[in-house]
Amino acid sequence: MLGFGVAANAFILHVAELLRNEAIPGLVATTLVISLVVAGVAYGRGVLARVSAARMLRAIVQKAADEASFGRSIVDLDAEILKSGGKGARKQVATAWDKYRETLVEHDEDGVTILRNSVRPAVFFNADDLGFTPGLWRIVPGLFVTVGLFLTF
Repeated sequence: MLGFGVAANAFILHVAELLRNEAIPGLVATTLVISLVVAGVAYGRGVLARVSAARMLRAIVQKAADEASFGRSIVDLDAEILKSGGKGARKQVATAWDKYRETLVEHDEDGVTILRNSVRPAVFFNADDLGFTPGLWRIVPGLFVTVGLFLTF
């Protein structure tokens, strides 16, 4: 056990000696900024994919002018939504649509068949169930602060 302590001590002192070099603070700051930019771009791409998927679903559903035309064209809407749900956020939205579609019930009003939902759409189309929340990204700012403070002292 003492051997491990001596080795850890030697490693810590070696790293501390490296940090005293004049170039290290600039390299560390540059690395942090580059990491922040990469993380920001990755997060932004994810958000754009989610927004795009939601807009795609909205555009397809809004093709129906009213409730009656929505009921008449539901099969075509289903096919278009499921076809456009390739991967990632679009697939999540298409899967949610498929589950929501199972809850639609035909209702006859004055000879016109209208689809009514037996379960509110919010049950299927919410950020948590779609996986559209920040998730692990929520801790990234704290990690940058922690690393910065650690390297400061």
